Amino acid sequence: MIRYHHVLKSHWLDSKRNRRIDRVVYTFINYMVPYYQNRHMRQTVGFEGLDLAAAWQQEINASAKNISVDSVLNFDSSHFHVASESRPGEYYAIDLIQSTCDCADFPRIRFCKHIAAVYVHFPHLCPETDYAPTPPEDVTVSQPQHTATHSLNTLQVLTEDITRLSQTLASEIANQAADSSAVLETA
Repeated sequence: MIRYHHVLKSHWLDSKRNRRIDRVVYTFINYMVPYYQNRHMRQTVGFEGLDLAAAWQQEINASAKNISVDSVLNFDSSHFHVASESRPGEYYAIDLIQSTCDCADFPRIRFCKHIAAVYVHFPHLCPETDYAPTPPEDVTVSQPQHTATHSLNTLQVLTEDITRLSQTLASEIANQAADSSAVLETA
């Protein structure tokens, strides 16, 4: 929460501390929310970097390569224990059938370095989906389709919107120019 407060204060409120609550709410609704909605749309179309879950998953996959094969205990093809790096002597239980781990990081994006380490050291158990996390059951997430058709449709809609707005702007400028010339002629 402190981090978000700092971003709100430093970026959106011009680093001023004592803003009235109505100004904070106004800024939040009229500037922050549209900015982050647009950023999300750019991410889903592929115009702007990975989303946070994908970026976090890349970091997890990179750190999983540092876990040695000796730290992974294989019970059968779907149950493993992985030694904790931060707490010596502690192990985390991995269930590949349910794709779960009992570590503290797992609930964040339903993926962790312990599951990734199992996939690194036992690649034949790795699912075809590049072991992408599944959203938690209690959270509904609407994820857009990541197909070429969806991207083309989205780009087409954006292009049509830009064209329509350009035409509207051009007609308004023409109307203003006509009004100005009429005023000049009258004068």
